[in-house]
Amino acid sequence: MICKSNKLTTEQTGCIAYIFRGLKSEWIPALGYPNLPEAKKDVGGYLMDYYNRQRPHTFNDGIPPIAAEENLKILSGIS
Repeated sequence: MICKSNKLTTEQTGCIAYIFRGLKSEWIPALGYPNLPEAKKDVGGYLMDYYNRQRPHTFNDGIPPIAAEENLKILSGIS
C-alpha cells in the first residue's frame, strides 16, 4: 500500500503514526508473522476489535472509541 501523505493533513498523519506505533509496540510479535494471511488477520483483529472496542483511549477518558461513540449518541439523543 502506498501512503499519499501529500493528501493528508499533519494531524491525520500524526494519528496514523500513533496507531501504527501502538500496533508495533503492543501487538505484533517480536519475530513477526509466519505468512502474509496470518499478519493480515491479526492486524485486522487489532484494529477492528482490540483498538476500537477494548483498548482504553486517553482522549476518550479511558474508554474505547466504540463506547465513546455510543455514549455520544445517547447524550445527543441519536439512536
